[in-house]
Amino acid sequence: MLTACTKRITAFSKVCKNKQLEADLVILALRIPFALPGNHFTTCFTAYNYKVVTLVKRLIKIVTQQLHEDYKIQYSTTINTYLNTLHHFSSHLDYAYNLPKSL
Repeated sequence: MLTACTKRITAFSKVCKNKQLEADLVILALRIPFALPGNHFTTCFTAYNYKVVTLVKRLIKIVTQQLHEDYKIQYSTTINTYLNTLHHFSSHLDYAYNLPKSL
């Protein structure tokens, strides 16, 4: 599901150049994995964790580099919640460990 969402978000970003809408789509895709209990990130199936971390990195890049500074305030609590969850449950993986602690 996350792979399909990523493909659709990429296709949307090619058509629509509004980065705020792209960030909202990424958050919609990330709501599903983060609505589940955190122990889903502790499994041995690291492909799932990798897809989630990739979407979180994409969201961080959009908010910090491509949107105006005012939007950072709007998205920071959601991103920090995602980062805290990933650091708590998936810090054993290098790509999750290398994420920033907060935005």
